[in-house]
Amino acid sequence: MGPPTFSWSVQRAVNVNWRCASHLGAARMQVLRSFMSESLVLAGVGGILGVVVATFAVKISLAFVPSDIPRIDEVGVDMRVLGFTALIALGCALFFGFFPMLRYGSDNLAGQLREGDSRGATGGRQRNRLRSGLVIVQMALAMVLLGGSGLMLRSFQALRAVDPGFDTERRLTAHLGIPAAEITDWGETEGFFRQLRERLKAQPGIESVGFAESVPLGSGAGYYSIEVEDHPRDPGALPIFASNNQVGVGYLETMGIDLLDGRTFQSGDGAEAAQSVIVTQSFADHWWPGTSPLGRRMRLGFGPEEEWHNIVGVVADAHYTNLEDTPAEMVYWPTTVGPAAEPQAIADMDIVFRTATDPLQFVEILRR
Repeated sequence: MGPPTFSWSVQRAVNVNWRCASHLGAARMQVLRSFMSESLVLAGVGGILGVVVATFAVKISLAFVPSDIPRIDEVGVDMRVLGFTALIALGCALFFGFFPMLRYGSDNLAGQLREGDSRGATGGRQRNRLRSGLVIVQMALAMVLLGGSGLMLRSFQALRAVDPGFDTERRLTAHLGIPAAEITDWGETEGFFRQLRERLKAQPGIESVGFAESVPLGSGAGYYSIEVEDHPRDPGALPIFASNNQVGVGYLETMGIDLLDGRTFQSGDGAEAAQSVIVTQSFADHWWPGTSPLGRRMRLGFGPEEEWHNIVGVVADAHYTNLEDTPAEMVYWPTTVGPAAEPQAIADMDIVFRTATDPLQFVEILRR
């Protein structure tokens, strides 16, 4: 045996049996228990740390998530998932604890020292192929997770930089529907919401109140056909559709949606009095680029009996569906629309109000 081969054999024997050095003379079962104990301890400590990190991560994540997401209250650390993960961790601990005994559990140390005579360095590399493959798989998975985490963080930062077009500080929203069997007349419906708004505004700590058919990032705005007076539709052409939202007095101010031109809704705007409508900046740029849309007329495209509404204001665009897409062109109508002889009022409305302090303190007041 020449020096190079002997050197490789000694080095390989040291690498293979270094973990068993403290167990020289011990029985195979004693060595196996040592390997198993170490593997189970490492798996247990890693599992406990994983549970702690997951618990805190879920709580921190929920603090930044809107509370009106469906089933958001069910999000948490599930015990069934933890049990399944514990079984997987136990299986991995047993496998990797028992694996060294299968590979290097031979009592014939002299035979392992002489292994280099017949196989040399090439044989050693072949025996280590599985271990090298595991290392490669671990590195590949780590790079995939690292890349995915980086992309998720970048997307999160990009979403935080998006201007939603409305304010969320000290705002509280709720949904209220009037049973059709209790109030059927449009006047009574409109009067109910008007009185509710005045009573809420009179509460100490509530600065402003508004009502709308839908609020941003809620159930989504309606998508109806419209007609623009100075852009008549050709016979046989498809109808024009746009996002529509029926809102009451004070809604735009309460949501913090900026007024860019004209005015917002006032008392008297509606089917029974002033036929007024407000459009977003993107809607105005689409139909009247470079000019003011104030004073132009439009109506809902349900039929020729619909009344024409005068555009009295232009407001900033707001994200109603999500923050990723460009805000849709939107038209804000008063809470009562339709023919003047038979106006229609919205019976299901979203309430939003701005408070001077924590808005959750006013939940009970709103219920009463």
